[in-house]
Amino acid sequence: MKKRLLTAVLAVILTLSLAACGDNNYANLPAVSGGDNSVLGTDFQKDMSQSTNWLLSNICETDEGYYFEYSGMLYFLNKENGESAILCGKPDCDHRWAEGGTCNAQVDTQMFLTYYDGKIYFNNSTNVLENGRYVDKGERLFSMNLDGTEHEVVQNLDFSPGSDTNMFVNTPMVHRGNVYFCYSGVLYKATLGDDIKNATKIYGNETVSDGSMILDPNAVYYELWADGDMVYFMAKNVKQANGTYKDTLFSYDPRTNKSEKVWQVPDKADVGTWDTTGVSVSQWYISNGYIYFFLCGNDIWYTELATGETNKLIDLNLEAGSAIFSNEYIAVINKEYSGMVSFTGESSVTGGDTLYIYGYDGKLVKEISLKEFYEDNKNVTDCNLLWISDDKVYIHVDATTVGGINANTGVSTPTINRHYIYYADIISGSIEQTGWSDVD
Repeated sequence: MKKRLLTAVLAVILTLSLAACGDNNYANLPAVSGGDNSVLGTDFQKDMSQSTNWLLSNICETDEGYYFEYSGMLYFLNKENGESAILCGKPDCDHRWAEGGTCNAQVDTQMFLTYYDGKIYFNNSTNVLENGRYVDKGERLFSMNLDGTEHEVVQNLDFSPGSDTNMFVNTPMVHRGNVYFCYSGVLYKATLGDDIKNATKIYGNETVSDGSMILDPNAVYYELWADGDMVYFMAKNVKQANGTYKDTLFSYDPRTNKSEKVWQVPDKADVGTWDTTGVSVSQWYISNGYIYFFLCGNDIWYTELATGETNKLIDLNLEAGSAIFSNEYIAVINKEYSGMVSFTGESSVTGGDTLYIYGYDGKLVKEISLKEFYEDNKNVTDCNLLWISDDKVYIHVDATTVGGINANTGVSTPTINRHYIYYADIISGSIEQTGWSDVD
């Protein structure tokens, strides 16, 4: 019965898809809300790339809901009712991951997930059963229908310029008909579906003309972003001339095929009294020529990329925490650690106890205490931010049931870690559970 119901739910999904604080001067701040130029189905999904939880870091959005990967399998979360289903409608499938498995939801170990031109795109390194043995097919980009059917290879992602040797490609991004990716510390662009060896070099592996830094291909890696026509890449672990390291942002204009450095982690003089040497950008967001960023729990800042002018947007007064951004809101959760999980019979909270939601005018929109939520759910140990959409902040919740040996029976029970997706309603402040959960 459950499998028949699941099949029906996924059929409906496919049918629908085819039919379808401080002393800030708020008046001088840039307005982002309502001004975003991203297009669902053709553009990089920046609002879905904000997750602070590594277990649920691959997420994409369609008109009907959200797709996400957990432990090598894909799930669908319905926007309207919060119900969830594994993305496979095969009536006889056990929906378990297996080497070379045939479950529609299986995407193996992947680093990338997006919705583009009516299909779900993902990449993985796959082993295919051929003549009784598994054959390594290397890194490839796949597409599938919104109901999980028809996995098709879009293009090979094994790449080595000027060589027949296959080399690993990482950090792909699909945006407006192109695939952007990193290989050995160098950024490339390829037409979606084209031979990857025809890719165009964008940037990397050189000393910047001003001599201020060196992009060491053995050390640097990139985080990719797109906003309208512009593509951005945050180079991590970039060595400066003085021997320190600074995250550095570059832009690429596909209309001129030119790249340039546009931002670095600000100096101490630009962000107050604290030392930014060696500080990495925790979370960041680019929209309409501004980068908004959160540095290791020390406030929310923004920089106008054209001028380099940096200002504080939100004074958080937090020693630690995490943040995610959307076109309309900024969500911050504090991280006031109270200890690790106890294996003596009780668990303790290790996550933050308050969720703050701000607008891009710097003003607090909603403050939601998580203390009552922890009190009502004694086994919950941590809450992590996932994404913001439709006036909701989605949260990954860890819950630990500590095992042990029953003193009366001598029976041993294991410690169980269960994962949930909740959302905090920005308007009402309520915290609601969605239909998805899973166990380690």
